[in-house]
Amino acid sequence: MHRTALITIAATAVGLSAGLGLSTLAEPPKEAPAMPTAEDMAKYMEANSPGAPHQKLAFLVGEWDAQASFTMAPGMPPQVSKATSDCRWVLDGRFVHDVYKGMMGPMPFTGLGYTGYNNATGVYESVWMDSVGTGMMIMTGSYDDAASTLTLAGSLVDPMTREKKAYRAVTVKTGDDSHTFKMYEPGPDGKEFVSLQIDYTRRK
Repeated sequence: MHRTALITIAATAVGLSAGLGLSTLAEPPKEAPAMPTAEDMAKYMEANSPGAPHQKLAFLVGEWDAQASFTMAPGMPPQVSKATSDCRWVLDGRFVHDVYKGMMGPMPFTGLGYTGYNNATGVYESVWMDSVGTGMMIMTGSYDDAASTLTLAGSLVDPMTREKKAYRAVTVKTGDDSHTFKMYEPGPDGKEFVSLQIDYTRRK
């Protein structure tokens, strides 16, 4: 190999080595992440523990007999059926789990729901799924203390039209042993109507 080429290669190698060394020296040493303090852990536990907003859902808990009235469209006669609902606290009082069993026309119907309060967002949240659909309805909302009313809003894609439809769910505590659920959705004219009403009575 020509001597000039050897000198060039050697000089390049020296330069790269020096550059790598300087780069390594220029990087500050990485500090280990600070361990959370006892105060940090206390704040974390408080932010993730059930509290007073969760207790406002206590009126939902219990074993219930239910009467459901389902209306396909405004002006149509409702389909009335009987059902049962078993609502229990789960995950150490963080969520209310609802197991609903009844009929949807001639078909047996089972629904599963979870309702809770998100400390991080400051809103109530729910998710619902059932045996006559493949989608999950996710809703968020608030609780009105004066009216003893939980109001949630969300949407679900209509399996027939494949378009998103808005829903509003209102649950009113009507007594220590009763509450009423109403589901609102837009009718053909775009105005809300009550498509589902369920009256719950505590099973004795």
